[in-house]
Amino acid sequence: MGGGPPVPPLHPSVSSQSKAHGVQKKAYRVLEEVCASPQGPGARFVQSHLDDLKKTLLDSLRTTSSPAKRPRLKCLIHIVKKLTAEHEEFITALVPEVILCTKEVSVGARKNAFALLVEMGHAFLRFGPSQEEALQRYLVLIYPGLVGAVTMVSCSILALTHLLFEFKGTCIS
Repeated sequence: MGGGPPVPPLHPSVSSQSKAHGVQKKAYRVLEEVCASPQGPGARFVQSHLDDLKKTLLDSLRTTSSPAKRPRLKCLIHIVKKLTAEHEEFITALVPEVILCTKEVSVGARKNAFALLVEMGHAFLRFGPSQEEALQRYLVLIYPGLVGAVTMVSCSILALTHLLFEFKGTCIS
């Protein structure tokens, strides 16, 4: 791993250990700014600590407060943009949470959820092998939500509708 501060100091702030929702939201905003860096120290930090970031973000999946969801989703958008095919499992683990966030109370969180769904689709297209296969592999992750609880069904329909509109020019059979 590269030099620089480790991720663990942020971990308590983004996990359930942080009872103060404001602190959790601010921690995600800091992480969002670091992850958004296209170059320089922020980009190097993300690259050298990608595994730690993925673990921290997955560990805090269920414990994120509602006010922190917008910056958390934005942070995930920046990370997904930088991922390669070897990280497909990480994206797969995020799908249920992102689908549920399409019905968040916060407009910003909803917008970021839809943007992240689209970015995840673009990641699958990057992973290949063909656009059609990649998109089918991605959409198969959304389908199980159609047989879940009423909220999940509703969110999955919203997600599928948005994705089908977004990728309508891509080969979908």
